[in-house]
Amino acid sequence: MSLMLTACGGGEESSPDKSNPAPQPSENKAQIVIIQGDEEALEQKVFELKADASDSDGSIASYTWSHDSELEISFSDKDSATTEATVPDIAEDKLINFTVIVEDGKGASASESVSVLVKRKV
Repeated sequence: MSLMLTACGGGEESSPDKSNPAPQPSENKAQIVIIQGDEEALEQKVFELKADASDSDGSIASYTWSHDSELEISFSDKDSATTEATVPDIAEDKLINFTVIVEDGKGASASESVSVLVKRKV
């Protein structure tokens, strides 16, 4: 006994369905970040900076804090949403810009800066 099967594809060449195109990968959107903290601080006193960040199409993978001063400013943790900074003894009041960069796991990043006036203790 033998069995033979045949099938017909409708008689037309197969072509991609133009009414239902393949879904395109969505664009990776940049994060939104805001820094909270005091606008003024005292030299040799700890002050806190906090980054509130959100990512509408994912999650925040990393934080990196920096500053634009030649002073040796210490951070409690440069790689977290919240950090504490301490400015050493200064000769005069100094305006310092602190910046946080947030990144997601997909290559998008955003940054925000805040200026803090560091005052001498007198």
